[in-house]
Amino acid sequence: MDTKFVKDVQMAGWSIQAVSDDAVIAKCPSAGCNLHAQLKLGAAIPAVDPGCRRDPIDAKVGTYDDIRLALRKRRENLLLTIRELEEVAGLEPDLLAKVERDGTKKIPNVQTLLDWAGALGFEIVLRPAPMTPLALRTIVETRDKSAARTKRMTLENRRRGERARRG
Repeated sequence: MDTKFVKDVQMAGWSIQAVSDDAVIAKCPSAGCNLHAQLKLGAAIPAVDPGCRRDPIDAKVGTYDDIRLALRKRRENLLLTIRELEEVAGLEPDLLAKVERDGTKKIPNVQTLLDWAGALGFEIVLRPAPMTPLALRTIVETRDKSAARTKRMTLENRRRGERARRG
């Protein structure tokens, strides 16, 4: 597979789902769209409208500080005190005061972040987005190992299932 082709598929607005030696399986990135396409190497790549990728109420975050500021703004817009929000979210007293503060070095664990956001009426969603050039190149360059990796991952999934049944 050619790295440039995979990058071109992504640049056309598609979300990369899988890569084989001669094709890319891509998905429309729009919320609620289940369109998948098998795009053959060298064939024309249909465009996806990137302007429709995000619901306008979505807030893209790149750092913890982006999340912290968005959650603080929401709390303030709802006119909730930190203490009230901690109670609603089921969090320890003074925890939010420490993690919401400007310049904080304290970053909450994932469960606390989910509880904090949920109490404010937010959900944290993982949505496919463009991968880095290094990730795309690595995917393309490791296709020769896909058979062995598929076998290994199948075994790992089977072991996880056995452990889950045991308890």
